[in-house]
Amino acid sequence: MAPESAHQARTAGSRTVDGFGCALKQLSVNQSLASSSFDIYRKATQSSLLDQVQTPASDQGFVIGVALQGGHTRRIFRPHHASSHDFTENAIYIRDLAQDYKADLSTPFDFMMFQLSPASLATIADDCDMPGVRMLSTETATKDIVLANLARALIPALARPAEANALFVDQMTTAIGTYLIQR
Repeated sequence: MAPESAHQARTAGSRTVDGFGCALKQLSVNQSLASSSFDIYRKATQSSLLDQVQTPASDQGFVIGVALQGGHTRRIFRPHHASSHDFTENAIYIRDLAQDYKADLSTPFDFMMFQLSPASLATIADDCDMPGVRMLSTETATKDIVLANLARALIPALARPAEANALFVDQMTTAIGTYLIQR
């Protein structure tokens, strides 16, 4: 389902990167956990000497990121323009993985990320009696306290995935999915 489940790491030029384009050697936290509907990640770095991330378009759905700390800045390149974004604590982004992505990361970060496949999005929408929802609106660096707090509840499960209660993880991702659909 996730970029990382298809291949844990790939080589981009002379560096090994994760499925989101982050150089593995720069990550101080690189955790993952799967639920029945989402893949869940926590990615963090303390480095200020970061690389550009780049991922090609795919049919793998959406990635939702939640900034667990403030102070992260990134410049996102689109086909005809670039824009800079400052992430405060509890800021989120929603990215459609059907679009190519390229960004310069210029400051340390700590993000929880959820990857939602098109099939899972459709299932959650159907369960919410909103069967027409097949896409999420993309956004960058928008503050969302509710989503941030739901994400934080999964930090202990990510830290110790072998001990994570599967029912708890599934219930939390169901709550997150429902919140995203209704949002």
